[in-house]
Amino acid sequence: MFVRTLAFRFALLVLLIVIQGVAGDSLAGIGEPEIEIRSPQGQRVYEATRQSIRVEGIASVPGATPKLDVMLVLDTSRSLKNSDPYAHRITGSMQLIDSLPDRGDVRIGIVGFGRRAEILVPLTANRKELADGIRRLSRGGFTEISEGLRLALDGLEAEGRSDAAQAILVFSDGRSDPESVRTLAQDARNQGVAIHALQLGSEDQELNVLREASATTGGHFGLVGRANDLPDLLLNLRTTGLDSVAFSINGLASTQGILVGNEFSLPVDLVVGENRIEATATSLDGRTASDEVTVFLRPPSCGELRIAATVDGQPAVSISERSVEIILDASGSMWGRTGERIKMSVAVETLREALSWVPPNVQLGLRAYGHQDDRQLHNCRDTQRLVQPGIGNRDQIRSAIATLAPRGQTPIAYALQQAALDLGSLSGERAVVLLTDGIESCGGDGPAAARALQELGPIPVHVIGFGMESAETEKHDQLKEIARVSGGLFLTASDAVRLRDAFRKAVGTRYRVLRDGRTVATGTLGGDEVLALPAGQYEVRLDGQPAVSVPVEVMGERNHRLIFDVRGGEHSHSIEEANIERFSCNDPTLPAGEPAESE
Repeated sequence: MFVRTLAFRFALLVLLIVIQGVAGDSLAGIGEPEIEIRSPQGQRVYEATRQSIRVEGIASVPGATPKLDVMLVLDTSRSLKNSDPYAHRITGSMQLIDSLPDRGDVRIGIVGFGRRAEILVPLTANRKELADGIRRLSRGGFTEISEGLRLALDGLEAEGRSDAAQAILVFSDGRSDPESVRTLAQDARNQGVAIHALQLGSEDQELNVLREASATTGGHFGLVGRANDLPDLLLNLRTTGLDSVAFSINGLASTQGILVGNEFSLPVDLVVGENRIEATATSLDGRTASDEVTVFLRPPSCGELRIAATVDGQPAVSISERSVEIILDASGSMWGRTGERIKMSVAVETLREALSWVPPNVQLGLRAYGHQDDRQLHNCRDTQRLVQPGIGNRDQIRSAIATLAPRGQTPIAYALQQAALDLGSLSGERAVVLLTDGIESCGGDGPAAARALQELGPIPVHVIGFGMESAETEKHDQLKEIARVSGGLFLTASDAVRLRDAFRKAVGTRYRVLRDGRTVATGTLGGDEVLALPAGQYEVRLDGQPAVSVPVEVMGERNHRLIFDVRGGEHSHSIEEANIERFSCNDPTLPAGEPAESE
């Protein structure tokens, strides 16, 4: 980060060198400043996948020089390894080239000097040619600044425009024959060419004539004692009669733009909604002119993501061997009502229905508590495994739940301890679904029991709080902690419909959807969740045994169905797609009829 920051500061220094040789000090005869934003034009609407735009335009003062021809003279000698170890002069020059507007009156040429001086690129506005020229810079040799300056002057004389400001930008740490440089400086002055120099390393007062050459031609000189201590020289390009162009966004504090010749630009960060961008040009004598453009940024169009699983072509809630033990609350409080119905009857009906959709390859087991002794007996070991986890046992489970009648206490912690015995010998994925309408009534430590269960491996306890008032926060907190310490879910259900939904979410393998390493959504195989996600790259992770990870690209206005499949023991996945209507989360108010511009 430190090196990148220094490179940026160097690029800024290159971009803001003063060129005054043609403009001179007189402002007589020039008109009012003018400014026009050329890109973007009008009211534009962008998707939020684009976080910033480059605003470009033209500013000028009638009567001033609007064109600019610049020769970059770059030192490539061996000594730069010490005075410019990170090659900031190269990085800065590349960023200068990258900043050139697509259209305009700024041309740049490149001269390199090390083993020998050569014109690598004649004056041009073509970015690719300039970038390729810098990449061709040779390395090594001695430093003879005068040779580089001579070629730059020759290039300007041969191809420079008579109506353009002309300048040479020299970057070097070396020495040269003083008389040769003085002669070239006088020639440059006679041609109307300003020489600007950045001296890298220490300055030898006797032999270094770059400072003298800059002064002779009306240019500027910058001395850098160390390459990683580049100064902030507040210099402005002034050949157009302009001092600066500043930007403000939505009326906030202004930011200085990049001004090269009569072309200005600035990368502008956008916010969701309206972005009113104002550019203000200030002339050398303090007069101003402004132009503005309004850009709207709307949230990216969302896509839908559904995640499912199949085993041998049949819907599944896991792609691995999976065992789920249901612990059903049959304590006396289950005689209470949810709406017009008794809680116990709703719970039994929901479990009976679940037996029809839970895939047959899931090993289901059933344990109950509070169903054997009356509450007055205070039996805190009142729990029983009614059906051992297995397949092909659905009729056993139906028969077992049909005989349950609420009676006794709520020994949750003890029931979890016994569940460890039920699941301990099983392999593959294992989970517990605890359906309860209350909290521990026997003084047990439910969270501790759930935590101890993890000694057998990951066994999440998914807790469904059924028919509990939302205001009962203390009860919720106790049950949430059981789920949290075991890596499970805490779900609530107030009626039969919500209980069915909660049960679906608790039975299947959990998955997470990540973006840039951060979880943005979760769900369960078989839970039928439809995830609305901004367009982008995601990763879907199944928290199974073993865990599975799949990259997914979500596109706006598309429904994506990711299917994990197992056939004959072989695992694979596929994605089905279909078009949907555009939608987004919290779409800002946009001007009617404006088109969206996609990247």
